[in-house]
Amino acid sequence: MFRRFLSLFACLLLFPMAGMAQDAPATATDLAEEAHIAPAYVLLTLQSGSYWLALPDEGEVDIPIRQTRDDGSEEINTLRLTPKGVYMLSATCENQDCVEQGMVSIENRTDRILGNMILCLPNAVAVELFTPEEIRAMYASREAQP
Repeated sequence: MFRRFLSLFACLLLFPMAGMAQDAPATATDLAEEAHIAPAYVLLTLQSGSYWLALPDEGEVDIPIRQTRDDGSEEINTLRLTPKGVYMLSATCENQDCVEQGMVSIENRTDRILGNMILCLPNAVAVELFTPEEIRAMYASREAQP
């Protein structure tokens, strides 16, 4: 499971938003040596799983997130990725707290109440911003565990 997740993560780093790599790195060390380094990466966590997204080098990218609840209703959040950070552009939740949380950037994440996170509790969406160095450290510590 972990190796499969690491391979998916490596693919997203090597080809951000573009597709799957044929020979994904097997370790965090390989990943660090081969990966395209974006300014930062977003970990998007939904009920269906977690996904890594690279911040774009230029321009803005909108990511629509559609989730269907057990009762058949649909919840929609839209993330906007910029070279400087990420924010929730829109959401179908009633309270709009996630939209009002503003942008998370490398520069402001230590000053925000939620740090590097944006949360939409009604729609079960969590967004976290990480530097490439933080991601390498996370995976290095996992590889070191037996």
